[in-house]
Amino acid sequence: MSQKLIYNIPLREDEEIQVSLKEFKGNMYCDMRVYFNAKDQDIKLPSKKGLTLRTDLLDALLEGLTRAKEELVSMTLMKAEA
Repeated sequence: MSQKLIYNIPLREDEEIQVSLKEFKGNMYCDMRVYFNAKDQDIKLPSKKGLTLRTDLLDALLEGLTRAKEELVSMTLMKAEA
């Protein structure tokens, strides 16, 4: 299984969300997973918290996230970007 890290989203000092592309059994997936600092080691380990999607579902995920953001903006719980 090959994996390519695409993006990191910091959560806290000891946690981050890693967005990566993975190949598994000949299929490509997008993995979004919480990673945490391993105790007494200088590495990050994956947690069980996350989501792995087939790449053909990314457009639907982006549409859902866009709609969620629009709703939060309309509820004034989030500022619209300029």
